[in-house]
Amino acid sequence: QAGGTTINFNGTDGTGRLVLLSKNGAATDFNVTGSLGGNLKGIIEFNTVAVDGQLIANAGPANAVIGTNNGAGRAAEFVVSVDNGKVATIAGQVYAKDMVIQSANAGGQVNFRHIVDVGTDGTTAFKTAASKVAITQNSNFGTTDFGNLAAQITVPDTMTLTGNFTGDANNPGNTAGVITFDANGTLASASADANVAVTNNITAIEASGVGVVQLSGTHTAELRLGNAGSVFKLADSTVIKDKVNQTALVGGVLAAGAITLDGSATITGDIGNGGGAAALQGITLANDATKTLTLGGANIIGANVGGTIDFQANGGTIKLTSTQNNILVDFDLAITTDQTGVVDASSLTNAQTLTISGTIGTIGAHNKTLGQFNIGSSKTA
Repeated sequence: QAGGTTINFNGTDGTGRLVLLSKNGAATDFNVTGSLGGNLKGIIEFNTVAVDGQLIANAGPANAVIGTNNGAGRAAEFVVSVDNGKVATIAGQVYAKDMVIQSANAGGQVNFRHIVDVGTDGTTAFKTAASKVAITQNSNFGTTDFGNLAAQITVPDTMTLTGNFTGDANNPGNTAGVITFDANGTLASASADANVAVTNNITAIEASGVGVVQLSGTHTAELRLGNAGSVFKLADSTVIKDKVNQTALVGGVLAAGAITLDGSATITGDIGNGGGAAALQGITLANDATKTLTLGGANIIGANVGGTIDFQANGGTIKLTSTQNNILVDFDLAITTDQTGVVDASSLTNAQTLTISGTIGTIGAHNKTLGQFNIGSSKTA
């Protein structure tokens, strides 16, 4: 292959397969001076099932090694095959219409050292057994199927992972797959349709380190905080159809992190677990009287010391919507401006009890009291 050229496939779309097989006793490096597949045709497989291997762009990782760009220059498909304890490292940019990541047995590791981009109509599928994938740059995985496997994608500090992630496309009742952010980061939709969920029945989105993880759109995934400095920041109209801080992180433990809101948001499940590290340090409402945090869980648990729900200067509303169980809000309610903020428990039924176990505002030289408290039944709160 001449330097800077692309090996293309001349058959019909998807036909022809080039397999790069790492099979010697020591790790194998494939050093590519141009790129492989750039005309939406052909399948390139990088196979490190037998021994670790690297697929390297000779000009450096900031150059394409699969495909040439995220349009017509993509390869038709890129397949990475690994096994338990084996590592496949791709040290170059990857542009493929479709991508498959498969581990012969659970525990294979795939490391992408630069951009991965399947384009606006691309897909990623996890197959055979659970694998772990680490990206290093902003990447687009497109429509992603975790295939009912306990696979994990790890995102480093300041990077954005784009895609629409499903736990099991063949059986929507299954839940699988974890996306873990090391520090600051963003999880974004690959779809222009706001009605398409960003995550759909995946196991969890994890914020494992100190930093802010930004979410938007609709998610069916548990939110897990792994550090006291971990924060989930929810954009306006974000919907979390799951719980927060109920299950330990992959390879870690829960911590009393926080949630902040840029606007209205909905969280349908319980928040925090017990009075220890799994309880949240704080929830900060948007600084806008017209915005509402809707909580569908029965247990909203804050840290024993200093756990607060913060109403900023312009107030905002907390709406409690559970009608099946007694509701416990184990947080202090911190009021910034006197007579602002609303707690709306108008959905409460006669069979329920609402308990707010923390303080509500402050009384003193400068009172800071809640603006409104709505109870929707004759039951005493």
